[in-house]
Amino acid sequence: MTSRGFGLEEMDEVAAIIAFTLKHHEDEGKLEEAKERVKKLTDRFPMYQ
Repeated sequence: MTSRGFGLEEMDEVAAIIAFTLKHHEDEGKLEEAKERVKKLTDRFPMYQ
């Protein structure tokens, strides 16, 4: 995550996504929402520039 340049705000979002996923691990709709949040976050910070 630090190789992507995440700051405190992004790390808070990562933690929130993890907690959300653990809470809703059996709900496919919620898991899809988590995937969308991950994509939105990682699109802002590409692995290699």
